[in-house]
Amino acid sequence: MSQSQLDRGYRLTAILKQRQNAPVPVEEQVISIYAGTSGQVDDISLAAIPHFMLALIEFFRARHGDVLSTIKETGAMPDTEKLNAIIAEFKSGFDDSAAKGA
Repeated sequence: MSQSQLDRGYRLTAILKQRQNAPVPVEEQVISIYAGTSGQVDDISLAAIPHFMLALIEFFRARHGDVLSTIKETGAMPDTEKLNAIIAEFKSGFDDSAAKGA
């Protein structure tokens, strides 16, 4: 197993952690798991992952609620090109270094 695979595994573990008694809606889980498994967070520091994921989901809620609604209503995975574009849009304004101290 390569170091990059191990690093992705650490990030996925961080992504999948949920607070007790705070269930995460399926559509938000889909976005989170996609971001982790597709390598979208490979360049985000492990320490910043929790903040990044919270902010990413909030970004989807605020600007791309239609994507979340579609996942919820159809149970289908959205077009990955669209997801990649939305995540890239979010990442362009995300400051990893500021999140490390959060």
